[in-house]
Amino acid sequence: MYRIKHFWNWLIYYRRGKIKYYVYDYVDTFKCMATNGKVAVCNCYGSTPEKAKEMALYRLNKALNEEPVDLELVLEGNGYQLYRKEQAPLD
Repeated sequence: MYRIKHFWNWLIYYRRGKIKYYVYDYVDTFKCMATNGKVAVCNCYGSTPEKAKEMALYRLNKALNEEPVDLELVLEGNGYQLYRKEQAPLD
């Protein structure tokens, strides 16, 4: 029953386009994680919970506005794939 309720809350929450925050209290700082259901950012630190939340929102906005980067396949084997950014040719 808990899993169904948790999934239903998750579905309703993210379908509205909201952002979910998790703020963790360390000894002298606060750490925040933010997600919108598709993109998540973590390790956003601040001296207060509000500053950590502001940093997480900034990094989430920055991640959502990034342009996609073309990657080329370098190595593939044992179920792993290694990609790197395509570099401009040296003329």
